[in-house]
Amino acid sequence: MTGDDGDGFLAEDRDRLPWLEPAEPIEEYRSAPIQKIIGLVVLGLILLGIIIGGGWWLKHNISGGTPGGEATMVTPDRETYKIPANSAEARKYDVEGKNFEGEGDAAFEASSGGNSSGRIDPTKAPEVPMTEAVKPEPKPAAKPAPTAKPEATPATPAPAPSLGGARVQIGAYNSKAIADEAFKRLVKRFDDLAGTRHAVEPVPGKTLYRLRLGAADRAAAAALCGRLRVAGENCFVVP
Repeated sequence: MTGDDGDGFLAEDRDRLPWLEPAEPIEEYRSAPIQKIIGLVVLGLILLGIIIGGGWWLKHNISGGTPGGEATMVTPDRETYKIPANSAEARKYDVEGKNFEGEGDAAFEASSGGNSSGRIDPTKAPEVPMTEAVKPEPKPAAKPAPTAKPEATPATPAPAPSLGGARVQIGAYNSKAIADEAFKRLVKRFDDLAGTRHAVEPVPGKTLYRLRLGAADRAAAAALCGRLRVAGENCFVVP
């Protein structure tokens, strides 16, 4: 029977010898084999050698360097690297003796910087569109006016020829000679005006002479003035 001796321990606990108690199991730690450590070291040395060798190869082959560390100078080619396709020099590169595609065409010449044969004359008036001639309606015959005896009148300067119908005024000039020269200049520039009726009319009370062209009607006068304005001339229709 066990009991308490008054010090807080049972009798059985006091009789136990601690060095005779079974020891707790100790965990065993195994170290890595020496062969594995040596293999890892050798693999690391191989990778380090590959990195160093690759860097040396890139430096001396891709970058164009030399083993001595000096860079080489690249000299340019002395020959022409670009030859126009339409030049005589380019024909020797055509081994078959054929012409280049598009050579000699106007569009190819213009795209190469040459001047094509087409020209536009900005001073020429636009061509007149063809229109059907409209026959004028016959006018009723006028009754003959009674004849009267002529009265003696003082001599007066010959009036300007009457144009009839509508008129187109080109301009007003300081003298009749200048107005005539202006009409000649128009005829040289516009060939179709050679047969057009014209008149140089003096301005009453002023030293001015109006140059006017005749037209069949107001529509024809407006068309004529429009053509002249397109070509850069000044004009207006006189009612």
